[in-house]
Amino acid sequence: MPRAADSASAQVDGTLPIQTTSLVRRISVWLNYLSYAALAGLMLLVTVNVILRAVFKTPILGTYDISGFLTVVAIGCGLALCSLDNGHIEIGLFVDKTKGQTHRWITAAGRALTCAILAVYTYAMFDYGARLMKAKEVSVTTKTPLHLFVYLLAVCFLVFTLAALVRIFEKVPGGAQK
Repeated sequence: MPRAADSASAQVDGTLPIQTTSLVRRISVWLNYLSYAALAGLMLLVTVNVILRAVFKTPILGTYDISGFLTVVAIGCGLALCSLDNGHIEIGLFVDKTKGQTHRWITAAGRALTCAILAVYTYAMFDYGARLMKAKEVSVTTKTPLHLFVYLLAVCFLVFTLAALVRIFEKVPGGAQK
């Protein structure tokens, strides 16, 4: 009978612990809900602003800034789950013509390269957020600190990077990497 310690280190496809994959998916789902809320807020803001502008000739001040921030949240927070659910477009023109081991290696190399690029981008986003915070940069109309949204986007890209890492170890139909 397996001990609790053995089940805690159970792995998916013999490579990644189940807890790691599950944690990345749970965080991605939570961020995706935040993305839904931001998108709903963006739709509400634009609709109310158009009505107020047309009927009462009084727009909501700062709509441009707020809609930009909500767009950052909506897009950034949805990236990781989209990746885990294979929602991104992959360039398959060349790769789809390969079979077996070649297909597996090209796919794995592409996913590893994606993960590395995302890791570099994540670091750059955290660095940019630190520079914005140090410079005390704010938005033009609402005077909202910009570093808050850059840090949020950096966290989203960190989770996106982890999702890309998880995808490297996924299996594909036919025994090749997906």
